[in-house]
Amino acid sequence: MTAPTPTTRFRRRATAVIAGALLLLLIAQPVLAVEWGSTARLSSLDNYRPRVFRTGPSSALTVYQRGSNAYARRSVDSGKSWSAPVKIASAIRLHFSAAAYGSKVDIAYVRQVTSATGTTSNRLYYRRSLDGGATWQASRAMTSSASNIVDQAVARHSSGRVSIAWTGYSTGRLYLRTSADGGATFGSARYIGKTSNWEPGVYPMYYAEPSIAIGTGVTYVAYLSATNTMSVRRTTDNGVTWSSPIKISSSTDAPFELVATGGTALLAYTSTATGTMQAVYRRTTNKGATWSGGKALSASTNGRFSTTPQFALHGGTLAVVLKHGTPGDSPVWYRQSTDFGVSWTPLTRVSEAQVADSDPEPGGVAILQGVRLAGYNENRGAGSEGLWIRRGQ
Repeated sequence: MTAPTPTTRFRRRATAVIAGALLLLLIAQPVLAVEWGSTARLSSLDNYRPRVFRTGPSSALTVYQRGSNAYARRSVDSGKSWSAPVKIASAIRLHFSAAAYGSKVDIAYVRQVTSATGTTSNRLYYRRSLDGGATWQASRAMTSSASNIVDQAVARHSSGRVSIAWTGYSTGRLYLRTSADGGATFGSARYIGKTSNWEPGVYPMYYAEPSIAIGTGVTYVAYLSATNTMSVRRTTDNGVTWSSPIKISSSTDAPFELVATGGTALLAYTSTATGTMQAVYRRTTNKGATWSGGKALSASTNGRFSTTPQFALHGGTLAVVLKHGTPGDSPVWYRQSTDFGVSWTPLTRVSEAQVADSDPEPGGVAILQGVRLAGYNENRGAGSEGLWIRRGQ
């Protein structure tokens, strides 16, 4: 018996069902992985903690530290070319921190100063650019001339709010100052908490290595609360009061990464709880009242490790670069998420092999219009030292 021929109406319904199924399948798939193209060498010398920031749809700024000086370079053509380096800070103690939103860029750093009587102090300074790093305003002191500061962190929110957190060198006390007008003026210092993490010496040094992020109606500060222990506190009233510390990990060390949007935030760090370094993160969806369990950003099995995740968030896409591999063969990789860390695209390799053993460090990431910029830092010999920036689409 010959099977009946489907009616036109049946064929249309079947086609619609198949098309709908294909659409659902496409929606369920992760965003296509980034394909990486040309690489630019922005520094031919080894440097420290480089970062890349979006300052416009096709503009970006990279900042990095060389010795006790910090430098910046700009691109206005989506990373195809870069301006000459400009010194933006000098006489830095330890390291500087930076943040950006749109064309507004902020840096904070500690500088040792000597008074007229010959006494020295470690004073916190702040500097900003309102045009994507083309020009910079004069540095301003954020603490007194008698202050003794060891480390700091700065963050900027889309509302124009800017906050700086720091640690007292000899007290271990953490403080916060906040600006509601984009860094033009700052309120008084607010006490956050205290760290017991210290190093012995003639004068014991406390350090907390804070990381800071600003969400909607909430500010988070992650810090070393004790040796190898990282905790996070939050404030919902601009630092007037703070929550009790929530211990995130007792098997980690700085640096940490905080990124926030609305009432959601992500906190990433390198954990050694399993005996192997592993880049992990935890999320909150209730302004830091509770945090999820740790999730790995890459598998750390068969001798592999991962470390030093760095993030960028723009237009609903969260990008991360991290170091991943085995000792002597641990390149810098990239992946991204469109659901704020619930799921991720596969890893794609960013760093190119500049020396026989691939062992670079992450150098920041930025999301431009249709372009990704990812940095990595080579501190090896063979003439390959320096900061490299790679473009991806």
